[in-house]
Amino acid sequence: MLIAIINHKHTSNAIKLKVHFEKHSDVICIDSGSELNQEEKKHFKISLGNVYYCGMINAIGEHLKKNITKYKFVYIIASDVEISEHEKLVVKAKKAFDNSAIGVYGPSVNKNGSPHPQMINKNTNRYRKAVFIDGYCFSVRTDLLLNLCPIDTSINFIGWGIDVYLSYLAIKKGLLTVVDDQMVVQHRPSENQEFRSDARNQRNDWFKQLGKKARLYRQITSIELLKNELGASMINHLNWK
Repeated sequence: MLIAIINHKHTSNAIKLKVHFEKHSDVICIDSGSELNQEEKKHFKISLGNVYYCGMINAIGEHLKKNITKYKFVYIIASDVEISEHEKLVVKAKKAFDNSAIGVYGPSVNKNGSPHPQMINKNTNRYRKAVFIDGYCFSVRTDLLLNLCPIDTSINFIGWGIDVYLSYLAIKKGLLTVVDDQMVVQHRPSENQEFRSDARNQRNDWFKQLGKKARLYRQITSIELLKNELGASMINHLNWK
């Protein structure tokens, strides 16, 4: 497994995550447009201009292509995520992908950690089927991520909709997306309303060129009543091929 830590201006936590995770897994740190001092730069394998979320996902894709036989799945973690049980996160992800039916996997999150209700910990102590995993902390099979990349950053560089489309790619292959209530991370979503408006517009423009069924999947998975385990089960039984 490869752990990819993506960073923009949360450098101290990115380095903290790297130091903890490299005890348990291969780790690559990618920076987008932060002001790094010389000591900080040592921790980042890839330092880019401000390429936003999708630019960093594309960089992960390029790295995976060069190591195509080495990593069966990749764990992508944004540097604004706080994790207290690093070894457990690695162990749980590896165990999840021992199940050949799982394509996308993510930990649950604290009560206010995501605007998407399927991500909030439900105290089930098991996996729950989900319509998609919020993109700040998730693991995905390498072939699915490479099917996504390269993302056209001339249309969508902020990255909204990437998480939904990954689950669409998984469901097309008959694979599940699951949230793990046995693992909880901490996260605080952005409240920048102008940023959110731009992200929403980019997502809409990007999906217009992805195909009819992809657009239908996004529309269905945006319905709040379906953002639960029962809704995900219903969606999984539809024909997406």
